[in-house]
Amino acid sequence: METKKSKSSTLVFFIIWFTYIAVFGLITTIIRNNGYLNFEPSYITNHLNTLFYKGELVKNFFLSYPLLTNILAYPFSIFSNEDAPFFASIFYTSLFTTIVVTIVGKNKN
Repeated sequence: METKKSKSSTLVFFIIWFTYIAVFGLITTIIRNNGYLNFEPSYITNHLNTLFYKGELVKNFFLSYPLLTNILAYPFSIFSNEDAPFFASIFYTSLFTTIVVTIVGKNKN
Protein backbone atom coordinates (compact mmCIF):
# COMPACT_ATOMS: atom_id res chain seq x y z
CA MET A 1 0.00 0.00 0.00
CA GLU A 2 2.92 2.32 0.76
CA THR A 3 4.40 1.94 -2.74
CA LYS A 4 1.08 2.94 -4.29
CA LYS A 5 1.02 6.10 -2.19
CA SER A 6 4.64 6.97 -3.04
CA LYS A 7 3.99 6.43 -6.76
CA SER A 8 0.91 8.61 -6.50
CA SER A 9 2.79 11.40 -4.72
CA THR A 10 5.60 11.22 -7.30
CA LEU A 11 3.06 11.46 -10.11
CA VAL A 12 1.38 14.43 -8.45
CA PHE A 13 4.79 16.08 -8.01
CA PHE A 14 5.60 15.76 -11.73
CA ILE A 15 2.12 16.91 -12.79
CA ILE A 16 2.47 20.03 -10.65
CA TRP A 17 6.02 20.61 -11.90
CA PHE A 18 5.09 20.35 -15.58
CA THR A 19 2.09 22.62 -14.99
CA TYR A 20 4.37 25.26 -13.48
CA ILE A 21 6.84 24.83 -16.35
CA ALA A 22 4.02 25.45 -18.84
CA VAL A 23 2.67 28.47 -16.95
CA PHE A 24 6.07 30.09 -16.34
CA GLY A 25 7.09 29.36 -19.94
CA LEU A 26 3.94 30.98 -21.30
CA ILE A 27 4.34 34.03 -19.08
CA THR A 28 8.03 34.40 -19.98
CA THR A 29 7.25 34.09 -23.69
CA ILE A 30 4.51 36.72 -23.49
CA ILE A 31 6.76 39.09 -21.58
CA ARG A 32 9.65 38.62 -24.03
CA ASN A 33 7.40 39.04 -27.08
CA ASN A 34 6.07 42.33 -25.71
CA GLY A 35 9.60 43.68 -25.58
CA TYR A 36 10.19 43.51 -21.85
CA LEU A 37 13.56 42.01 -21.15
CA ASN A 38 15.15 41.16 -17.87
CA PHE A 39 18.74 42.30 -18.00
CA GLU A 40 20.01 39.49 -15.77
CA PRO A 41 19.38 36.80 -18.43
CA SER A 42 20.97 39.09 -21.01
CA TYR A 43 24.03 39.37 -18.77
CA ILE A 44 24.20 35.58 -18.42
CA THR A 45 23.81 35.24 -22.19
CA ASN A 46 26.79 37.54 -22.62
CA HIS A 47 28.81 35.29 -20.33
CA LEU A 48 27.75 32.15 -22.18
CA ASN A 49 28.81 33.79 -25.43
CA THR A 50 32.10 34.71 -23.76
CA LEU A 51 32.60 31.07 -22.86
CA PHE A 52 32.29 29.97 -26.46
CA TYR A 53 33.66 32.86 -28.53
CA LYS A 54 36.05 35.16 -26.66
CA GLY A 55 39.42 34.45 -25.11
CA GLU A 56 39.00 36.19 -21.74
CA LEU A 57 37.14 33.32 -20.09
CA VAL A 58 38.65 33.53 -16.61
CA LYS A 59 38.24 37.28 -16.23
CA ASN A 60 34.77 37.65 -17.72
CA PHE A 61 33.08 34.40 -16.78
CA PHE A 62 34.36 33.41 -13.36
CA LEU A 63 35.27 36.68 -11.64
CA SER A 64 32.50 39.09 -12.58
CA TYR A 65 29.30 37.21 -11.79
CA PRO A 66 28.26 34.49 -9.34
CA LEU A 67 29.44 31.17 -10.66
CA LEU A 68 26.32 29.28 -9.57
CA THR A 69 24.05 31.33 -11.83
CA ASN A 70 26.25 30.65 -14.84
CA ILE A 71 26.57 26.96 -14.05
CA LEU A 72 22.79 26.59 -13.70
CA ALA A 73 22.22 28.22 -17.09
CA TYR A 74 25.01 26.35 -18.85
CA PRO A 75 23.11 23.06 -19.53
CA PHE A 76 20.39 25.00 -21.33
CA SER A 77 22.89 26.57 -23.73
CA ILE A 78 22.53 23.39 -25.78
CA PHE A 79 19.36 24.93 -27.23
CA SER A 80 20.55 28.51 -27.61
CA ASN A 81 22.97 30.78 -25.79
CA GLU A 82 20.47 33.63 -25.90
CA ASP A 83 17.59 31.58 -24.51
CA ALA A 84 19.56 29.55 -21.95
CA PRO A 85 18.95 31.92 -19.00
CA PHE A 86 15.24 32.00 -19.72
CA PHE A 87 15.01 28.21 -19.92
CA ALA A 88 17.04 27.89 -16.71
CA SER A 89 14.83 30.42 -14.96
CA ILE A 90 11.66 28.60 -16.00
CA PHE A 91 13.06 25.18 -15.07
CA TYR A 92 14.51 26.04 -11.65
CA THR A 93 11.70 28.40 -10.61
CA SER A 94 9.07 25.78 -11.40
CA LEU A 95 11.09 23.08 -9.61
CA PHE A 96 11.51 25.22 -6.48
CA THR A 97 7.83 26.24 -6.50
CA THR A 98 6.73 22.61 -6.87
CA ILE A 99 8.93 21.51 -3.98
CA VAL A 100 7.50 24.25 -1.77
CA VAL A 101 3.91 23.43 -2.77
CA THR A 102 4.33 19.70 -2.14
CA ILE A 103 6.01 20.25 1.24
CA VAL A 104 3.25 22.62 2.33
CA GLY A 105 0.62 20.23 0.96
CA LYS A 106 2.04 17.32 2.95
CA ASN A 107 2.13 19.42 6.12
CA LYS A 108 -1.47 20.55 5.63
CA ASN A 109 -2.72 16.94 5.44
